[in-house]
Formats: sequence, C-alpha cells, structure tokens
Amino acid sequence: MIYQNVSRLCKQRGISISRLEKELGFGNATIQGWNGKWEPKARSLSAVAAYFGVSMESLMQDAPDDDKSVAQEESNKTDSKEAVRRDA
Repeated sequence: MIYQNVSRLCKQRGISISRLEKELGFGNATIQGWNGKWEPKARSLSAVAAYFGVSMESLMQDAPDDDKSVAQEESNKTDSKEAVRRDA
C-alpha cells in the first residue's frame, strides 16, 4: 500500500521512483523494496511525506478510497499554495 501511494504521487508529479530516491538521498531500490520486501523506516517515510506535502498517515492508508485521500491531500496543498500566491 505504501509503495502504491508513493508510486501514484510520483506519477502525478511526473517523476520516477528512482529520481525520488536520488533526490531524497536514498539508496537505489529503497522505495521499490517497500513493495513487499521490507517496511520503510519512519525517517524515510517522513522524508517522502514531506517531499510530497502529504501526511505519513495518508501514505499508509490501505482503504479503497486511497486514491482519493492521497490525491485530495495533495490537491488541497496545491490549492493552498495558489491561494497564498494570489494574496501576495
């Protein structure tokens, strides 16, 4: 579930998982290993959440509405940034 959420966010941003790993200073295939091989460390999960501007909890959700909650959280963050720009 975590890997799928991260993968979805990468696709929404137009970046590869490999690029995300490099930008965050992770080893090669670290995030890909979250696809069933091992669980992420809290520090790594926190870094990914901060990168995308979402909560760690949203990355860990496994409900059918996953797509909506992670995407909605990212959309809300983007809307907030745009509102700040308009007010500036």
